[in-house]
Amino acid sequence: MDRAEVWLIMQFAVTCKYGGIALMQDQKSVDRILTRLFRLVDNGDISSVEEALKISLTDTMVSRIRERKLIARLSAKMALSLIEALRRAPSLLDDRKRVEFFYYLEFHVRLEGERSRLLELVRKKLMGLLTWTTAEFVDLVQLSMEHFTEALLSQSMLEGDATVAMNERSLHHLNGAVNDIALAVARTVNEWAKLRDSNDRSLKIHRREALEVLDSLISMCSQINALEWYIDSVCFGDMVVAAAFIGENGFYQIDFADRRRKLLRELAIRRKVVLHWSASRERRFVREMLAEVETDALSYATRFYRRRVGLPSTNYLKIDKAHELSQSVLRQLEAEDDLLLAASNFAIQTQAFYFAAVSLRWFAFAFLGMQESVSGSKKGKRGAIGSIPIEQITSRFDDRAGGELIKNAVTAMVCTIPARTHHELFAKPYVRVGESVIPMFGGDTGLWNVSVRECLIDGGVLGKDLGTIWEDFYAKSFEQSDWRVVGRNVKLKRDGRLVTDIDLLIARNDLLLVVQIKAMIGSAATIYDHWKNRQTVEFGCIQARKASQHLSENKHELIGICGKKYASGIRFIQPAVLTNCNELNGWSFENVPIISEVTRKAITVGSKVEYFQKGKRNAVHTHHFVTRDELTTSKILELLTSTVELDIAAETGEISWQRHEVGSLAFLLPEFTAGQNLDEPIHEPARRVDQPLA
Repeated sequence: MDRAEVWLIMQFAVTCKYGGIALMQDQKSVDRILTRLFRLVDNGDISSVEEALKISLTDTMVSRIRERKLIARLSAKMALSLIEALRRAPSLLDDRKRVEFFYYLEFHVRLEGERSRLLELVRKKLMGLLTWTTAEFVDLVQLSMEHFTEALLSQSMLEGDATVAMNERSLHHLNGAVNDIALAVARTVNEWAKLRDSNDRSLKIHRREALEVLDSLISMCSQINALEWYIDSVCFGDMVVAAAFIGENGFYQIDFADRRRKLLRELAIRRKVVLHWSASRERRFVREMLAEVETDALSYATRFYRRRVGLPSTNYLKIDKAHELSQSVLRQLEAEDDLLLAASNFAIQTQAFYFAAVSLRWFAFAFLGMQESVSGSKKGKRGAIGSIPIEQITSRFDDRAGGELIKNAVTAMVCTIPARTHHELFAKPYVRVGESVIPMFGGDTGLWNVSVRECLIDGGVLGKDLGTIWEDFYAKSFEQSDWRVVGRNVKLKRDGRLVTDIDLLIARNDLLLVVQIKAMIGSAATIYDHWKNRQTVEFGCIQARKASQHLSENKHELIGICGKKYASGIRFIQPAVLTNCNELNGWSFENVPIISEVTRKAITVGSKVEYFQKGKRNAVHTHHFVTRDELTTSKILELLTSTVELDIAAETGEISWQRHEVGSLAFLLPEFTAGQNLDEPIHEPARRVDQPLA
């Protein structure tokens, strides 16, 4: 360890010892120290690491050790040596946090070991399947996936006499279980692709035997995914290791780090699932743009597959199935998609990505629809016959209409395996083989429009433009209600120096909301992505709180912003973060409420829930929680810290403990319990939506 490293670490130690709270809480300072520690760890220099760890362990330090997964960089032997070094290090942690931290360290070592063991077994089993082509292997894994999903669906029936809330809960759990299977299949394919260039190949086994092997592989990959989910949940602060019981029948007890935050996230995901299932959404410009060519595109794709399998032109093929699947995909389009197109000034490149992504699905759906119309040998093997030549998509667009842009967009929206992670293959379920692509998971996993947005925004200026569009959208939505926008992009200063800036200042009667806007891009489908979103929102909370305190202490600035007469009527100054990350709606950080569209609507027009039956556009029942006339200041402040989602959920907020075994390890996991008699029973799940739909 060089002198500069020793000096930096000792400076941190002195600051911690003598109460330098600012530096102790400065994440960047901690990260610089950890980066140097990681360099020592990577070089296997545990003795120097132990010397460096004579500094005190703080909340920030242990959080960053978890989040940066220091343990995952080490062999089991080195990890245990590091844990012992950490035990001997001075600590500023309270007893509970110190115990939880060392539970976590041992937990991570054990789970990494089990994950490595299962991954090695997976790779050994895959060696017998390397002689299959990509098309053949994808065809096999999809057949195996059907076995799992059919078994799951046969056990998961919605109950006709259950409440709406309970049936929605069942639908949500079923959707999650199907996604778990799909992610296990995605990992199986990705691991196979990593090994396919290996020289250690076995003879090609019979198809039936291969399916049996794949059933076993998907089960093991599901267990690996579960272990990684446990690790990430703890590393990124969603859960904590509450207890560890080591021994023959030992287990780890894992609890939610923040039960309210976890429940709010589950309910937000459920709301999206139910909205999609209900088959009813608000009009969207992008949806209508794509729908204009939908029928022609499906017919074109159907004719292509008719020729490929040799069906005579007189053989009538229905495209009802393909159209139904296409409508399901178009329903996924959201306000974010319209706003992104507007942010790009309706650029052809942006349109090309949406056309490319949905065209891939139109071909996949046309093939599935054709399969239902033919039988026997004409069906063929899906991986080979169902492949989509990229040229078939691009040929429908000439260069003036963005043909080259479509080709580039298709390339961005498919996967070359092995993908960086199996999550990428799940989000973009099209495997590229030469100049063709092979659909997986029926062509869609519900993330296609999110993948489009991520591709368009990643590494470009469009993300900044999208943030501006969101600010404009929110400002306009408040202006059209009883709120008054008194300031936008306001920079607050003290003695000529910037304190912070604030995106939106809005007022209603005697209440001023100091709003920081945080518009997210991705789906937050993984624990890591959700953590990144949460970090952004938490920073927004700090900004909003700082601005609120500054305005409370410096009334002259408030007068300068909105005038003396209006400022004199302000009695309450409330900070808030407004975000399109619905998973955090109803949560708060450092006493700053976080709201999304559900609560924004509630504080502008009131809150109501409408109940719909699938396929029917008129509500069968409406429950008003708060009307517009009831929006007093006290009611608005109450709505900022609550959400109607909790009022209508099946869950009570209480938890029960369920034992789960993964590989050779056992876990005691929390599960939210459900209440009874939450609303009137009906015979099928109904849609519940805050007014109006997003």
